[in-house]
Amino acid sequence: WRAEGVHRANLGGVLCSLGSHARAVDELTAALALSRVVGDQEGECARLGSLGIAHSCLGKSTAAIRFYTAALTLSRRLGLPSSATHFANLNELLLADQRRTHQRQSARETP
Repeated sequence: WRAEGVHRANLGGVLCSLGSHARAVDELTAALALSRVVGDQEGECARLGSLGIAHSCLGKSTAAIRFYTAALTLSRRLGLPSSATHFANLNELLLADQRRTHQRQSARETP
């Protein structure tokens, strides 16, 4: 199960790199489930982060934030160095959302 989870996660990463984000989400979701079944918390953390990236690429900010937050929480609990990456990804997404909101508000105020 662990090997299948790693292979599916790798496939999800490749699909994301190729722009097939929806298919990547499917593979990464399956990989996440397998990581949880075998109790691989480091793998679970990596899959959560990857799902955050894939959802962000799909423009699904709410889902991306949920996955980044879960990855950050788990990585901190486990004391993993990847917590810095998850924090940076979450911060970048939140800042981008804030910029878009500000731009929309500015556009409405312009006569």
